[in-house]
Amino acid sequence: MSLSFLLYIGIIAACLNINYLNRLHLPPFFKYFNFLFIVVIVFEILGEILKYYGLANYFLDHLYQPIELTILSIIYKRAIRSYPFQKIIIFIIVLFWFVSLYYSFNVEGVENENKFSFFLGSFIVIFYSYRYIFELYTDPPAKGSLLNNPFFWIVTANLFYYYGIYFYMGLRNFITDESMRDKLKIINMSLNYALYILYLIGFSCRKIFKYTY
Repeated sequence: MSLSFLLYIGIIAACLNINYLNRLHLPPFFKYFNFLFIVVIVFEILGEILKYYGLANYFLDHLYQPIELTILSIIYKRAIRSYPFQKIIIFIIVLFWFVSLYYSFNVEGVENENKFSFFLGSFIVIFYSYRYIFELYTDPPAKGSLLNNPFFWIVTANLFYYYGIYFYMGLRNFITDESMRDKLKIINMSLNYALYILYLIGFSCRKIFKYTY
């Protein structure tokens, strides 16, 4: 395993620990992030092990995408106060599982790269994020700064990551030279670092920005 990969796993593990240690200062639904981080670590390590032995690991991603979207949907469902939208989220979860599995087994194939579910899931998370921002500005908290709003940092992280990934995937599909495509992987890894570092700030913001109003 490369040093960059170990650093990546280390940042996710730090997110898991900081989220747990600061649980008393965070919204109760942040406990679901712990499940997400455990799933990410397990799938990432399994993927690296399979790649090390020269075995196909795309099937892991076909399973991971619906699990990730489900956990993120549950988190957004708890964060967004609109009851009708919460019902929409439940519908989205069920529909995503059906559509994702259909495309995995009947269109893309589990032995190939999982693009459809990834792009669809990314779009859904972006949609959730804008819905939260809309609610935040139409019905803002009575007091406090956005800087010490933990979920504001989560939404910022998700928007930065998924928009960046759209750019990365588009550029990667445009370039046909394999050596150049390999060099672009640094963009993907940098976006992953940024995602979890912003998560870390979100888990710690009520201490970092304690006196920001």
